[in-house]
Amino acid sequence: MAERLPLDQDFIRKLTNIILTNIQNENFGVGDLAVAAGVSRITIYRRLRFIKNKGPSQFIREIRLRQGMKLLKENAGTVSEIAYMVGFRSPEYFNKCFHEFFGISPGKVKKDAKHPAEDITQIRVIETTKQKRPVRRTFIALTLSVLFFTVAFICYKIIFNNSYHKSSGIEKRTEPSIAVLPFVNLSSGRQQQVCY
Repeated sequence: MAERLPLDQDFIRKLTNIILTNIQNENFGVGDLAVAAGVSRITIYRRLRFIKNKGPSQFIREIRLRQGMKLLKENAGTVSEIAYMVGFRSPEYFNKCFHEFFGISPGKVKKDAKHPAEDITQIRVIETTKQKRPVRRTFIALTLSVLFFTVAFICYKIIFNNSYHKSSGIEKRTEPSIAVLPFVNLSSGRQQQVCY
């Protein structure tokens, strides 16, 4: 979603500059960004959702990854060094996030610096849309399967219980009934003949 107003662009620029200033601080998070920007966490969340359709953590990670891409293209160090330079706690997590965001590994960018960042971003957009559809379809298929088996199980139980009651001669009565049984005293002693 494109920025709608110059104020929105200024807000995004301000947040980006704050993040870039604190990029090596791996503990820099949404709370720190809110304090540095002079607004509440909720304000940052709402404005980023409105302007970029992203959460603040996702926005911070994206700035870190874009800076990592820039440093990789400039050959500013090894992949591990660059991961720490842009505030990631581990190179493995940096590799994972980088690959998910750009659709290419950081090592490949470092080796093959002839790809411009725009081309890699376009590759990422194409791969992301292709990857989301199968996941969404799988989720829908699993949900429908569970729903189908639940309905089938309930129908089976209803049919089985009705056929069982009919075949065993057990019928449900709607009116209460009382059974009266005769009482016969079969004892031989007088003491037991006394009724209480």
